[in-house]
Amino acid sequence: MRRIFQFILVVLMTMFLAGCDSENNVPSAPQNLTGTAGASMVTLDWDTVTDATSYNVYRSLSTGDLSSKVLLASALTATAYSDTNVTSGTTYFYQVTAENSDGESSGSAEVSVTPQ
Repeated sequence: MRRIFQFILVVLMTMFLAGCDSENNVPSAPQNLTGTAGASMVTLDWDTVTDATSYNVYRSLSTGDLSSKVLLASALTATAYSDTNVTSGTTYFYQVTAENSDGESSGSAEVSVTPQ
């Protein structure tokens, strides 16, 4: 009986430790973010990210990392976004993240765009 208990304990501990080491499947950061200036608008495009279920767009008025930007749009399912809440002649800095049930990726490379 004692051997069965020890065996069960070893199996349970192995299962627990395997669960602790499970791989986190957060998607990778979006690649090839481009921004196109238009008349009072900015159009952003990026490549599809494997395992992403949605995308988030961040914007700021100065260059910097993702933490310095404000979330502009979330839960986007397309790989393009048009920002129409801009002022002509003002430079905006954008980054995009990918997201799934495991979490949010790091930010894409930053792009700057000055709408006309």
